[in-house]
Amino acid sequence: MNCQRARRLLSERLDHPLPHRTSAALDDHLAGCVNCARYDEQVRVRMTNISRLPTLAPLPQRAHLSVQTTAPVHPRALARRLASGAAWSGGVLALLLVAAIVLSLRQPVGQPVAPPTAASSPAPLSIVAAPPPMPDERPANAARAFAAPGVPPTPTPQAVTPTPLPYTRANDDAVWDQIARTHGASLPVILRPTYLPAAITGVRERADVPPTAFAVDYHAAGGTVLTLAAGLNPASLVPDGPARPDEQTIVRGQPAVLRQFPGQAAGAPFLLAWSEPGQQGDRAWIPYTIVARGVSRAEVERIAASLVEQTTPVVATDVVRRFYAAINAHDYEAAYALFAANWQAQQSYADFAGGFADTAHDELAIRAVAHAGEPDQYTVTIGLVATHTDGSRHQYSGAYTIGGPAGAPRIIAAQIAEVTQP
Repeated sequence: MNCQRARRLLSERLDHPLPHRTSAALDDHLAGCVNCARYDEQVRVRMTNISRLPTLAPLPQRAHLSVQTTAPVHPRALARRLASGAAWSGGVLALLLVAAIVLSLRQPVGQPVAPPTAASSPAPLSIVAAPPPMPDERPANAARAFAAPGVPPTPTPQAVTPTPLPYTRANDDAVWDQIARTHGASLPVILRPTYLPAAITGVRERADVPPTAFAVDYHAAGGTVLTLAAGLNPASLVPDGPARPDEQTIVRGQPAVLRQFPGQAAGAPFLLAWSEPGQQGDRAWIPYTIVARGVSRAEVERIAASLVEQTTPVVATDVVRRFYAAINAHDYEAAYALFAANWQAQQSYADFAGGFADTAHDELAIRAVAHAGEPDQYTVTIGLVATHTDGSRHQYSGAYTIGGPAGAPRIIAAQIAEVTQP
């Protein structure tokens, strides 16, 4: 099964169950294709968000106007109706008409409408997202990130900077845990530094970035020392002032650009930019940027070398898929290696492998992914159909808890039980 057919079947599976053989072939493809597995999780997250939208209730009646409505429309049903061109156009016109009526009813009679003021107008973003490259197109080198993005940067709004949280390990964990939960579907590659300069006193996630990106500021007594951003155009993070010629370097095995801005009163800033492989919409490569002020080049490179991947919902699901893909391939050593040390201490490899001696094939279904309550841990709920070597089929359900050291997520707990047939 190729990726194009797999993604079409994933869409069909949202509307109706697939035939057993087709569903099994699709699950086998997802177990061995990281990109399609990520696409599946992104679709599931979006559908879950749609299903959580509130039901549209009828508008209240007024003395001089009665609004007739039909039964409340469920968001998922509404999304399907909007799929056709005619229904979409009619729905938009109807919503605009209702909005105009509601606004007119809220405006007191005879009172003029106040013109919009600068305070009421939405503040422009200080960060401009890079234009997405074509699918599966990798930049020739990281220097392309500094090319003209096609959209001029918007002026930086004059706003009060929120006070950062005092830097503690707990506060740092809380910031990155929130990033993993918020951006885990759109940014499957989330990197966190394990080394920071000793002068760091505060940490905060910036709110002035698009929802498909994040930026974390680490503060020191003299101002911002370090910014780590993902999904943003590096050019939008460049400090004002002349820069030295770009230097080519390597970050995490990827070509990178290092740019220095000398002559700054608060210390010469360094900007380091590269791209990480990972699907973000139609972008096959995600731009990453480090801006560091008041530190040496050696420390900037040390920060970059310390970056490790965080556990996200997508990463947690990928661990479970890889576990069962290894089981189906009879590569029990690879499956056993996905257990954390505490589980390996409780069960030897020989006992683990022996437990699958009568298993011919496992059909895995991911049912849900939820935060486990601890930083950097997620619970993956599954359903499983195991075909034994004697031809019998057994159903199981349960959950795996994924977490562990940063950059090396493992199975740290599991509760799987056979489902007894009535």
